[in-house]
Amino acid sequence: MITKLDLIDKRLLFELDNNSRESISKLSKKLRVNRNVLKFIINRLIKREIIRDFVTLIRPPSLGFIPYKFSFKLQNQTK
Repeated sequence: MITKLDLIDKRLLFELDNNSRESISKLSKKLRVNRNVLKFIINRLIKREIIRDFVTLIRPPSLGFIPYKFSFKLQNQTK
C-alpha cells in the first residue's frame, strides 16, 4: 500500500533522518507544529510502519519507490 504524505510528514521524516534522536520539543519548534500534534503524527507514521525504529529506516515501497540493487564487474581497469 502506498501512503500519501503531506508536507509536515515529509519535513518530519527529513528532520528525523538528520537526527532521529531529536527531542519532540525541538522538532515542534523547527516544524512550527504543536507538540501534541507532532506526537500524533509520529504515532501515525509508526502505526503505518513508515517509521519502524528511531534509527530512521524508511520503507521505500510504502512511499511508492521501488528499490533496485546493481552489481558491476569491472575488467581491464588502469589506475
